[in-house]
This record gives sequence, C-alpha cells and structure tokens, in this order.
Amino acid sequence: MTITRGDGTTITVSGLDDPQAMRMILLQILTGRRASEIRTCDFDCLTAAPSTTAAADDDQTLSRFRYAQSKIDVAPDTILVDHEVTEVIAEQHRWLQDQHPGGSRRYLFARRLGNRRGDKPYPAGTYNWCYAPSATSFRSPTPRATSCG
Repeated sequence: MTITRGDGTTITVSGLDDPQAMRMILLQILTGRRASEIRTCDFDCLTAAPSTTAAADDDQTLSRFRYAQSKIDVAPDTILVDHEVTEVIAEQHRWLQDQHPGGSRRYLFARRLGNRRGDKPYPAGTYNWCYAPSATSFRSPTPRATSCG
C-alpha cells in the first residue's frame, strides 16, 4: 500500500502480507480509535447516519460506525465516518466473504488460523506484531514531544 506522509513523501508499506492488519491500521488512522476497539468491532458496524442538508449539499454521505468501546462504560460507542471509512470496511467485508464463504459474521476482523467458521476475532498479539514494523514507517519526519508515561 502506498501512503503519502505529511511532508509529501510517499512510502510503500507491505503490512507483512496481512491485508486485514493494513485495513485495521487504516481504520485506526481514519477514525482515531484504539487498536482493540477496531480489532474486535462487530461485522455489522455501519448504520445510516441522520441526513443533514449540509451533507446533501457537499455530496458526502456519512455513516455511523459502531466500534467495540472497552475503556469507558458510559462513553458513546459510535462516531460519524465518511466514505473512506465505509470503503475500507466494504473491502474487509469482501475479503471475509472470500476467505469464509459460509462462516458466521460476528467480527469484522477474523483470526486467520484455527478459525474454520470465521467467528473468532483477530488476535491482539498478531496485530501488534504486524503493526510495530509499520508504525515506524508512519512516524512523522519531525519529532514531537510526547510522553508515554
């Protein structure tokens, strides 16, 4: 996948031959949600958003994305998303249909091995293993002062 960074340079990231991991990374970038909230979201995570006249004027369709809120019990678990997010999710739906044609559809991202019916979520360890090398490619060329503690 080719990504254009903030400074205008383009990089190619392979995602270690895991298309699901790349789509999860894209959803994290586009929505700002945590890895666990994307990794374990439901298969049917999109619903129609209330229409507004501003959206109709701009010719943009918004959808409501329901993610797996896990940190705060009383926090909302939906956000409004644009066409880019719905396209990434549609691509994942097609991939799951190809991989597990008769499988159940509980999670948007399914475990690749030991998941005959496609009903087990993508494992956190596998995602972290795929995400770590890709994350170094996404880093901004200008260092930022951040605290990890």
